[in-house]
This record gives sequence, structure tokens and C-alpha cells, in this order.
Amino acid sequence: MKAQSTGAVARPQRAIGALVLGTLLLLATGCTSDVDGSGQVDAIAAGQYRADQSSSAARSRQDAVSDAEYSLCATVTTSVVSMLRTYNAFVAALNSKQAYADLAGADRRAVDEFTRGSGAISDALTDQVSDGVRSQAQALVDRTGALSRAVGTRTRAPLNSASTAWIRARDAVLDSCGPYAASSSSTAPAVPASPSGSPGG
Repeated sequence: MKAQSTGAVARPQRAIGALVLGTLLLLATGCTSDVDGSGQVDAIAAGQYRADQSSSAARSRQDAVSDAEYSLCATVTTSVVSMLRTYNAFVAALNSKQAYADLAGADRRAVDEFTRGSGAISDALTDQVSDGVRSQAQALVDRTGALSRAVGTRTRAPLNSASTAWIRARDAVLDSCGPYAASSSSTAPAVPASPSGSPGG
């Protein structure tokens, strides 16, 4: 009776062990059969993403150029008007007095305004400004310096050629600025009248 009891106990244990093993095999089989698909990237979607990124970067660069040129052109327009006003006041005084010594500082005010205006334009020449507009604005800065020196030397002869070169440079950059440029900046600089005598120092 004791031997039979031991065998009876062993058989249920073997049955439980077989059941557990069968369950584990079933779970393992289920895990491997549930995974499907592949790790490949959708080439069309990836290409579209890259195209979108490139287009966004291009728009960002164009926006930066437009903003920089708008700022530059606004500065050019404002500076040109101020420089012209001060220069023409100097020429009117020179034509009236015929002597630099009698201008009550009109020549110095013109030089100061040329310095201020060209400095403001130079500051607005950022890296975002396109090469064409940049070169024309730089030419205006250069011509402004030449006209300022012509006034500062207190001689009449260089003024006509320097003012002619200045207005050509001004017109070139304002043409490039297009709608950014104010129409009031089209005023031409005054030209000194022929002196009745040599202007005094």
C-alpha cells in the first residue's frame, strides 16, 4: 500500500511538469509568431521630409535677405534725404557768401552729416544683404566719403565732379531698393554757382 501511494503521487507531479513545459512552449511560439513587418525606412516619406526641410531652409534664407535689404534701403533713403538737405544748405551758403570763412559752419555740418549718413549705411550692410545691393550701397558710401572730402578741403573745383559721382551712386542703390526707396530721395544735390572770385579759406 505504501509503494502504490508513492507512485500515485509521482504521476500527478509528472503530469503537472508536462503541463508547465507545454505552456512555456506555447508562449514561446506565440511570442515569435506575433512579430511582423520590417525595419526599413519608407524612401518616399524620407525624401519628402528632406525636401520639406530644404524648402523651409530656403524660405528662411530668403526672408533673412528681404529683412536685411529692407532695413538697408530704409537707412539709405533716410540718410540720403538728410545728407542732401545739409549739403544743399552748404551750397546755398557758399553761393551766397562766396567764401568758406563766411559760411557759419555750413560746411562742417555737411561733413558731419556725410559722416553720420555713410556710417549708418555701413552699419546696415549685414552679411544677409545680397551681393548686388551690397556693392551698390558700398559704392554710395565711397562716393559720400569723396564728396565729404571735397567739402572739407574748402575748395570749389572738386565739388561738381564729386556731387555728380555721388548722385549716380545714390540712384543706382535706390533703383535696386525699388519699392523700399522713398520718392523724396530723388532730389538732386545743388551745384555751386560759378564764383565771382576765389572763395576764401
